[in-house]
Amino acid sequence: MVLATGTADFRVRLFNVHMKEVDQCQKVKTEWDTDDTSVPNLVAEFTNSSRGGGWIHGLAFNKTGNRLCWVAHDSSITVADVSKGSIIVNKLKTNELPFISCIWVSDRALVAAGHGCCPMLYCIDSNNKVQFVSKIDSSQKKEAAGL
Repeated sequence: MVLATGTADFRVRLFNVHMKEVDQCQKVKTEWDTDDTSVPNLVAEFTNSSRGGGWIHGLAFNKTGNRLCWVAHDSSITVADVSKGSIIVNKLKTNELPFISCIWVSDRALVAAGHGCCPMLYCIDSNNKVQFVSKIDSSQKKEAAGL
């Protein structure tokens, strides 16, 4: 079992949280696990920005658990993928207002939403790059009321 955390120090950390003494169920090994998973420990750590800038607002695993997406205050969307045996990280810096949350809608598609008040669909292409697909909510232009 892996726990992902996003923090204000611009980092995402993954912890193995299975405790044999506490957990009744048998441990299920994930692709994120290291060789020594007998005690809770740090499995992986990612920095969102080497120069500061974007604390982590939200993160989510996809259904299979081999991809982790996070959104940050620097208006970025990052995906870490462990499905090919090693961790591949791809970050897309957007021109949108910061996203607050993200959710996977399929194995290769996710929705991010936040301060822009318009959820946006992104996909993971064949090169594991995050790509913008479309805005989900179309905003209507408001007409000024006349006297």
